[in-house]
Amino acid sequence: MNEKVEDKKLYRVQVGAFAVKENAENFLKKLKAEGYDAIIV
Repeated sequence: MNEKVEDKKLYRVQVGAFAVKENAENFLKKLKAEGYDAIIV
């Protein structure tokens, strides 16, 4: 899987919306621990 990101079409999935930033950060840590490439936007 050495394709460049520019060469592929990406699809995004939102997995949550949080009113408290700390809750979002905790969920981010959980997702990353499970191997997902996640970010907070």
